[in-house]
Amino acid sequence: MARQSPPPAEPLLPPPDIKRWSPARKAAVIIAIGTGQISRDEARLRYLISAEELTGWEKAFDQDGVPGLRATRQQSYRAVERYRPVPARRDRRPPPSVLTVG
Repeated sequence: MARQSPPPAEPLLPPPDIKRWSPARKAAVIIAIGTGQISRDEARLRYLISAEELTGWEKAFDQDGVPGLRATRQQSYRAVERYRPVPARRDRRPPPSVLTVG
Protein backbone atom coordinates (compact mmCIF):
# COMPACT_ATOMS: atom_id res chain seq x y z
CA MET A 1 0.00 0.00 0.00
CA ALA A 2 1.28 3.48 -0.83
CA ARG A 3 1.76 5.84 2.05
CA GLN A 4 -0.01 9.15 1.89
CA SER A 5 1.98 12.24 2.70
CA PRO A 6 0.72 14.17 5.70
CA PRO A 7 -1.16 17.40 5.05
CA PRO A 8 0.96 20.56 5.19
CA ALA A 9 1.39 21.68 8.76
CA GLU A 10 0.02 25.04 9.76
CA PRO A 11 2.51 27.26 11.53
CA LEU A 12 2.42 26.97 15.27
CA LEU A 13 1.50 30.32 16.71
CA PRO A 14 3.64 31.72 19.51
CA PRO A 15 2.05 31.90 22.97
CA PRO A 16 0.13 35.12 23.73
CA ASP A 17 2.55 36.15 26.47
CA ILE A 18 5.61 36.12 24.20
CA LYS A 19 8.41 38.45 25.33
CA ARG A 20 11.02 37.93 22.60
CA TRP A 21 10.07 38.10 18.95
CA SER A 22 12.37 35.97 16.83
CA PRO A 23 12.10 36.20 13.04
CA ALA A 24 10.54 32.71 12.97
CA ARG A 25 7.83 33.73 15.44
CA LYS A 26 7.02 36.88 13.47
CA ALA A 27 6.88 34.80 10.28
CA ALA A 28 4.53 32.29 11.92
CA VAL A 29 2.10 35.08 12.78
CA ILE A 30 2.31 36.58 9.29
CA ILE A 31 1.80 33.19 7.62
CA ALA A 32 -1.11 32.40 9.94
CA ILE A 33 -2.76 35.68 8.96
CA GLY A 34 -2.15 34.96 5.27
CA THR A 35 -3.67 31.48 5.49
CA GLY A 36 -6.68 32.65 7.49
CA GLN A 37 -5.72 30.78 10.64
CA ILE A 38 -6.00 34.05 12.56
CA SER A 39 -7.20 37.52 11.55
CA ARG A 40 -5.09 40.67 11.72
CA ASP A 41 -7.27 42.03 14.51
CA GLU A 42 -7.02 38.77 16.47
CA ALA A 43 -3.24 38.81 16.09
CA ARG A 44 -3.01 42.43 17.22
CA LEU A 45 -5.15 41.76 20.29
CA ARG A 46 -3.50 38.45 21.14
CA TYR A 47 0.08 39.78 20.89
CA LEU A 48 -0.55 43.43 21.82
CA ILE A 49 1.10 44.79 18.69
CA SER A 50 0.11 47.90 16.77
CA ALA A 51 -1.26 47.91 13.24
CA GLU A 52 1.85 49.81 12.14
CA GLU A 53 4.18 47.20 13.63
CA LEU A 54 2.27 44.34 12.02
CA THR A 55 2.29 46.14 8.67
CA GLY A 56 6.04 46.62 9.02
CA TRP A 57 6.51 42.91 9.64
CA GLU A 58 4.41 42.06 6.58
CA LYS A 59 6.36 44.44 4.33
CA ALA A 60 9.71 43.14 5.60
CA PHE A 61 8.58 39.53 5.12
CA ASP A 62 7.29 40.24 1.60
CA GLN A 63 10.50 41.98 0.58
CA ASP A 64 13.18 39.86 2.26
CA GLY A 65 11.52 36.78 3.76
CA VAL A 66 12.37 35.63 7.27
CA PRO A 67 15.79 37.40 7.29
CA GLY A 68 13.97 40.70 6.76
CA LEU A 69 12.22 40.22 10.10
CA ARG A 70 15.46 40.37 12.07
CA ALA A 71 15.43 43.51 14.18
CA THR A 72 19.15 44.12 13.71
CA ARG A 73 18.94 43.63 9.95
CA GLN A 74 15.95 45.83 9.19
CA GLN A 75 18.03 48.94 8.72
CA SER A 76 20.58 47.29 6.44
CA TYR A 77 17.89 45.72 4.23
CA ARG A 78 16.15 49.07 3.89
CA ALA A 79 19.41 50.88 3.16
CA VAL A 80 19.92 48.86 -0.01
CA GLU A 81 16.88 50.45 -1.61
CA ARG A 82 17.65 54.02 -0.53
CA TYR A 83 19.95 56.33 -2.35
CA ARG A 84 23.03 57.00 -0.31
CA PRO A 85 25.07 59.88 -1.67
CA VAL A 86 28.81 59.39 -1.75
CA PRO A 87 30.50 61.85 0.62
CA ALA A 88 32.58 64.52 -1.04
CA ARG A 89 36.26 63.73 -1.25
CA ARG A 90 38.30 65.94 0.98
CA ASP A 91 41.31 67.56 -0.56
CA ARG A 92 44.31 67.02 1.68
CA ARG A 93 46.06 70.20 0.57
CA PRO A 94 45.40 73.36 2.55
CA PRO A 95 43.35 76.08 0.87
CA PRO A 96 45.29 78.47 -1.47
CA SER A 97 45.10 81.36 0.99
CA VAL A 98 47.29 79.46 3.48
CA LEU A 99 49.96 78.77 0.84
CA THR A 100 50.24 82.37 -0.29
CA VAL A 101 53.13 84.22 1.30
CA GLY A 102 52.64 87.86 1.15
